[in-house]
Amino acid sequence: MQFGGTVTRKTVLPSFLSQPLSTSPQALFQRAFAKAKLPPGSGSIRKRICIEKMAEEFYLSRPYLSAKFKQETGRTLTDFILSEKTEEAKRLIRYTDKSLSVISSYLGFSSQSHFSRVFRRYAGSNPGDYVEKYRK
Repeated sequence: MQFGGTVTRKTVLPSFLSQPLSTSPQALFQRAFAKAKLPPGSGSIRKRICIEKMAEEFYLSRPYLSAKFKQETGRTLTDFILSEKTEEAKRLIRYTDKSLSVISSYLGFSSQSHFSRVFRRYAGSNPGDYVEKYRK
């Protein structure tokens, strides 16, 4: 129904875009996962995390989402994702008997060597040493 004059179309943004981004990296990560339909805590970290998909769910470009995340948290989105994967790897090493290759694959790393490099960077030791230290 038109009430005289011109009809304007009002663009309604999703509510999560009107909310300020949290300064907590974990909270933003969880919001991004929720929007990407990858619920945290249910093994979602093992799936290939696609920043493009996360950005798409926020109706933002990948560079803008990455820049906004860095502005809000002080670290890159990629850095945060790799850090979270490393923490999950540490938990799996400590509390399961899975091999490093199985853990690497489970977490979505493309190769064992990439997993080792990332683990060494974020955990401060190589995965083999971590296994020896915590699996006795």
